[in-house]
Amino acid sequence: MKTHELKIWPQYFFHLVRGSKTAEFRKDDRSFEAGDLIHFREWVNGVYTGEEAYCVILHVDRGEIIPEGYALLSIARAHISRPTGLACEQVSPPTDSE
Repeated sequence: MKTHELKIWPQYFFHLVRGSKTAEFRKDDRSFEAGDLIHFREWVNGVYTGEEAYCVILHVDRGEIIPEGYALLSIARAHISRPTGLACEQVSPPTDSE
């Protein structure tokens, strides 16, 4: 299992934290695999904001309708960290039966 650190813009981070973003389309330059973690760090005007979230990769789709060199990642939130002093939200990824 690897942890991939990725930048994310605020408009996408919002949906990630809310739980409505469950997929990520990325250049496949990091050997993404199911079970890996993604450490998303919100990025605005060349600076990290301190907002962070961890997601687990549930499935990686490559080929067929996915352009060569790219991957479509199915993701589930695992942990959210906020620099504002709010308590961190813990979210367990879905099990195989869900």
